[in-house]
Amino acid sequence: MIGFQIQLIEIPEEYMDKYYIYSPSHKGNKRIIVIVRNSPNPILHFNFHYDVVPPGMVG
Repeated sequence: MIGFQIQLIEIPEEYMDKYYIYSPSHKGNKRIIVIVRNSPNPILHFNFHYDVVPPGMVG
């Protein structure tokens, strides 16, 4: 990304084991925090996730 500093922080599985409310469904799925900066001041924060559901499965 042009002009951006990118930092990836992977959440350890041991932390997820202890604190993730849907444990153990996180097993085998990485949880990563991405920090992208283009100045020393925070400007905008995105908090999102996406789900992948096999075909045919509903809610």
